[in-house]
Amino acid sequence: LTEADIVNYRVITVTNEDEHKYLDAYMEASVIGTKSLSSVLIIPKESGHGIKVTTHNINYCTTGMYRNALLTAGVSDAEIIVAAPTSISGTAALIGAVKGYEALSGTEVAEHALDTAMDEMITTGEIAEEIAAQTGADSGEVEELIAFVKAKVAAGELESEEEILGVIREGEEMFSVSLTEEQKQQIVDIMMKINELGLDPQMLIEQAEDLYSQFGTEFFEDLEID
Repeated sequence: LTEADIVNYRVITVTNEDEHKYLDAYMEASVIGTKSLSSVLIIPKESGHGIKVTTHNINYCTTGMYRNALLTAGVSDAEIIVAAPTSISGTAALIGAVKGYEALSGTEVAEHALDTAMDEMITTGEIAEEIAAQTGADSGEVEELIAFVKAKVAAGELESEEEILGVIREGEEMFSVSLTEEQKQQIVDIMMKINELGLDPQMLIEQAEDLYSQFGTEFFEDLEID
């Protein structure tokens, strides 16, 4: 976009201070850095379009990580493009996407929902990096496992930590992921926070149908979703 193009868009600025506000609890301050360089373009779409994410020059946050986190924050029906001038993490863009969505929709995203989304994105990235270093696997399996457990939580099937752990173990087998006890506990902690948000499982499926359809018809029957 040129400067002339920008006048046709509503521009919202996310500062490095905002990054530290939302991320210091989950990342080293040195990793967050002192500048916010990633940008995001949000294009609202018709109902039923779902969330579609593409990235350019983003080396930490994958499209799946963004989409999972945006679903947690309650974002829906949008085309989202995340870009940076050089290869960087892209953490500021998630905050920007949520703040931009608030401006577009007129719907305020609760601080707890944004905090949970940030926690989910960073934890997913860290676990994916650790598994990649050990096995060479990509982040896709971890993202799918998170989505799988989240849908079960959203359906109201899992309330206790032990129940969530049981589904995580099921997800390990389904997606061929081997997690440490510490990683499992990290996911449990996130899911306990997600449980408080009261997410609608139907919304998750409608907004990321391609992701959830791979779980099979039995999965949807278990969730009692038509």
